[in-house]
Amino acid sequence: MSTALYRARLRACPGCRTPMRQVALRSMRGRGGVDLCDRCGGVFLEFFDGEPSALSKEIKQHLQHTETQHRAPLGHGDPLACPDCERTMDVHPYLDEGPHIARCNRCMAVFATPEQILALSAFQFIQDTPPWYTRLVDLLRSMFAGP
Repeated sequence: MSTALYRARLRACPGCRTPMRQVALRSMRGRGGVDLCDRCGGVFLEFFDGEPSALSKEIKQHLQHTETQHRAPLGHGDPLACPDCERTMDVHPYLDEGPHIARCNRCMAVFATPEQILALSAFQFIQDTPPWYTRLVDLLRSMFAGP
């Protein structure tokens, strides 16, 4: 599936099944955006969007300016389904030490509630991302994400 077509459709929020809107982040340098739910405040991040705890600092600013209608805790009801793979997302501590977030084991996407985004933004990433990893992710993103 082409990236343009893939990103053209609205994703359903894993938390409340409401269509999410795409929000551009400065840190993504024009490479798309993350999906934000206006109903529950949930955020969906694809694997190649970037490192979740780093993105959470900027996402937190968007959440402060977004009025949500209903905020429900993660795992309050039905299992969360990845809007891309439709597989059940598993909830685990981020990097084995951080706040619990939902991750799809197939496409490695992440879903987080507003409270988890706040916890991620406060989470101290113990090991700095090596420069080679950042360059590799940028290269892969340019190859598969399109212009």
